[in-house]
Amino acid sequence: MTSRKLAIPIVMIFSLALFAACGGGGGGGSSDTQPGPPLDISDVSRGEIDHFGSIFMNGKEYETGEDFTDVQGDDNPSLSDLQEGMEVEIYGGFDDNGNLTAGVIRVEEALKGPVDVAYDAAAMSFGAMGQTVSVDATTVVDNNGVLNGTLASLGNLDAGTDNVEVHGDVLPGGIILASFIEQKFPPFTHKVRGFVSNLGANSFELANLTVNFTPAVVDDDLEFANDVLVEVKSASPPTGGAITASSIEGDELELGNVVEGAEIEVEGFVTGRAGNQFMVGGATFILTSATEFLGGLEMDLVDGAFVEAEGHTSATGPIPADKVKFKGTVELAGNIASFDPLTIEGLGGIEVEINPALTDLEEDIQPTLGNHVKIRGRILTETASTVTVLALRVEAEDQPDDDVVLQGMVDTVDMPGGGAEGLTILGIVVDTSSFDEAAGAEDSDFQSEGDTDLTRAQFYDLVGVGSIVKAKARIDDPDFWREVELEGEDD
Repeated sequence: MTSRKLAIPIVMIFSLALFAACGGGGGGGSSDTQPGPPLDISDVSRGEIDHFGSIFMNGKEYETGEDFTDVQGDDNPSLSDLQEGMEVEIYGGFDDNGNLTAGVIRVEEALKGPVDVAYDAAAMSFGAMGQTVSVDATTVVDNNGVLNGTLASLGNLDAGTDNVEVHGDVLPGGIILASFIEQKFPPFTHKVRGFVSNLGANSFELANLTVNFTPAVVDDDLEFANDVLVEVKSASPPTGGAITASSIEGDELELGNVVEGAEIEVEGFVTGRAGNQFMVGGATFILTSATEFLGGLEMDLVDGAFVEAEGHTSATGPIPADKVKFKGTVELAGNIASFDPLTIEGLGGIEVEINPALTDLEEDIQPTLGNHVKIRGRILTETASTVTVLALRVEAEDQPDDDVVLQGMVDTVDMPGGGAEGLTILGIVVDTSSFDEAAGAEDSDFQSEGDTDLTRAQFYDLVGVGSIVKAKARIDDPDFWREVELEGEDD
């Protein structure tokens, strides 16, 4: 990757409140080093670094500098070690000039350890530490060791010999959706995050990795049970598919030293949805009557949904959610064309993955070949020819239906008057050239959210790459596609 310079340290005067160094539960390694000048911690974010020139993450800009920013992690990282795509926690606050400033940055890798399954270019995945690392066009591959910044160079990694550091979102079943990958060289602390299964007195499993442990290495604050997301560290690599843990911690944010009312903004996969409570990005939120949903509905907030959640800490209990923004949300409907993988007639190139731990099968009707099904989910992986959707909710019907629905983020737009006219959604071309906008736009085939009629010109003036559009079709219609509805933006 191209080297980047972070912001020049600036002399700042902060409030006298002292932020104690974070430790324990889900911290990715604590440090004895305090942030430079004292800082009221009133802003906490967790996510992937978007870009530099300061640090930009979750739509915010954080000032940084060696004099007041402490970078924490297992192997003594520094500001210069941070790269785009890395997942971090930022504990920050505002200086006297109103600048949002990072006090502590904690590096949160998904795993560090040996490659155990070679990269499969067709499947766009490889194995490491008993987990499956899935990549796509957005994954940042570092230019170090045998890697040259391209996905193809992942094929240079030797299983059983080379080590990697992987950042990204962790799913049940040992799947890591990688946002950043670099080759790792000893010495380093071996680490893996995953969901506990087959918990016994002295061992459990993280996908294909057996973790041996003694009770003394388990964090006292961890509610240790099956299906809990944990972080395991070890001084040694796995042997025979098993590792001995030196520490086992949870995956929670450290909020004990933040001011009351601090703004919390995190992104990731939803886990532990129970009633109005859910977890995402190491924080526990609770829905209220004032919670705003963007890009989806409350019914879509299920385990496995990928969201950005915002809220402010309260004196007691979970964080009241101000806003929940769904990302990568997909809606599909049509007749089932095949199983293993599940595909839908008319939506070639989209494959649907059913995960027993995450997929909610509505009603008592089982999906049947040839019958109609409605699916809501999120994009799991994308290749040049296939988009894989993780189904979060499936509603099956007991008969076929000619209606087809495709809702997702717009990849490309071909404007009217330039030859081809239409949109590409999840790799599928939606041709709108035969659409009728009708006199006065009444009963138009172009719609905005809420079924408001638009003219062709109005629709194409509003739509763009990144917009969320629902396209409707019928199997028995010679033109197939018959209506598009603009739903919003996927920020």
